[in-house]
Amino acid sequence: MYFPVDGVAVGEAVAKTISDENMLKFGSTPWNGEISYWRDSKKSRDIEGWKETTSEFEKLRDSLEEFHVLLREAAKSPPEEFKRFDHKFLDGGVFRFALDNFNNLEGVRERKFVNQLMQTRLEQLANKLDPNVSGSLSHSIRLRQASSTSMTKWEVKEFYDDFYDLWKWFLDDREWFDTDELSSYYRLAKPRLTMMDRSTSANE
Repeated sequence: MYFPVDGVAVGEAVAKTISDENMLKFGSTPWNGEISYWRDSKKSRDIEGWKETTSEFEKLRDSLEEFHVLLREAAKSPPEEFKRFDHKFLDGGVFRFALDNFNNLEGVRERKFVNQLMQTRLEQLANKLDPNVSGSLSHSIRLRQASSTSMTKWEVKEFYDDFYDLWKWFLDDREWFDTDELSSYYRLAKPRLTMMDRSTSANE
């Protein structure tokens, strides 16, 4: 760190540095108020509803992650082997069914615990993985696998990239998602319009 030659300025700079370090040490960060609010207002939230919602959300995300891993490995294999790639998401609208069940949870249906952005992303993935939707990823893969013409490496990569464009947003969420901490709330719910509003009202 560069300090001015002036002794007073040096002292002020050192004092500010120590003050900043103490603020971080004792948790006085810009997020401190949010974290305190999150913890203090838990008593006035529907904790069981929150736990049910996050538990079912994690199941959806885990199933998508499993598909991503298998699709990525299949995309690395020779194109002719990709014709044998199989997964439950390629048949019968399995993910759509799972998402419909998730959307019927009270915490999701009443928009208490899941924000619009997350619901939109899940809906896009459900359409992408519905073989009954013409032009969807699942439909396109099955259609191409049934063709007698040889599949190219470029086509396989296109299938993978098509899914990854929607899945990549969940990768960052996975790193931060902890159902007992503020991070999951900011990733899944909608601050100031859901639990925080309800908590504030309950405390007034």
